[in-house]
Amino acid sequence: MDSSRPIGAKEETKKLVLIEWVDIISDDGWVTAEDCHLPTFYSVGWLEYQDDKVLKICNTLDFDDALEEHKKKEKPIGYAVTCFPMGCVTKVTEVKSSLGSPFV
Repeated sequence: MDSSRPIGAKEETKKLVLIEWVDIISDDGWVTAEDCHLPTFYSVGWLEYQDDKVLKICNTLDFDDALEEHKKKEKPIGYAVTCFPMGCVTKVTEVKSSLGSPFV
């Protein structure tokens, strides 16, 4: 299996994105509503899927189907997927890089 690819090769890949999202928080102590705030987080990954209900990113790309489990699936295959409810996503930014394809 030859997995070598020159940097900058024009191979179609997924978009690398930065996701800004807010999480749900709960407190079982003596905290009032004024003192309870939603935390904002950031996650980076390749965009796997997005619709009006969910956004999915992965942090690992397999260009060769190394596990040979997805012979009919379009490559690269994304693994280590994080799913975000769209109601929690506040911003999606595409990340650009000078590395070129297949990285972004």
